[in-house]
Amino acid sequence: MMAAPTAPRTAILLFTHAPAREWQNKWLVPGDAVRSREVAATLVAHTRSVVQASGLPVRVISSDRQRGTSFGERFVNALADVFAEGYDQVIAVGNDCPQLGEVDFAAVERTLLGGRPVVGPTPKGGTYVIGLSRAHFDATRLQQLPYQTAAFCDVLIEHLTRQSAVAPVQLAARNDLNSLADLQQLLADGPQGTAAQLAAQLQQLFEANEPPRERSRHRPPQHVAHPESGRGPPLLYS
Repeated sequence: MMAAPTAPRTAILLFTHAPAREWQNKWLVPGDAVRSREVAATLVAHTRSVVQASGLPVRVISSDRQRGTSFGERFVNALADVFAEGYDQVIAVGNDCPQLGEVDFAAVERTLLGGRPVVGPTPKGGTYVIGLSRAHFDATRLQQLPYQTAAFCDVLIEHLTRQSAVAPVQLAARNDLNSLADLQQLLADGPQGTAAQLAAQLQQLFEANEPPRERSRHRPPQHVAHPESGRGPPLLYS
């Protein structure tokens, strides 16, 4: 008699704004609502494609399903919701890391199953991947971390080290897109793999052979840069 297949123990959490709101939170093309909206939608679609190709179950918790008043509360509640579904490991990602397709999610899962957390840092002190196990999940302490600050990644690593009694495995540092300068750099770098596909899609949104330029008129509303915004990455800072 054949044994019943084992239910997956690991899920990917995509923590994000709904596409219709993401562009309002982050004007990647200042003064151009149309392009900002198109860029945001392209980033969300790219990230969904990457995580769905991982072979792991994906749980998308966008702004309309997030609970809490602060970024930390909303993110930790999202993690708790995925753990409550019965998963023992959760790999959390946001939607603005162009190189997310370079992540070996199967290797991240193996690391988590071996008892070590995983952190993917950004150069500015944030993260593009956070992987942790149910045994290392302390909602109260996790909510208290300094989200969306340059100290976040270092403090997170210290926290996970205490929780698991072993230092997290750190992935290669990768950039995320939070400004027009980040977008221009991506298009200028000539990235490879899925990031190249994303760059090509973004370039099509702009005039032929003309990189996006910052425009001085029609400044975006001041509230879009509010520090308690609910966008994903957790990319929890940049």
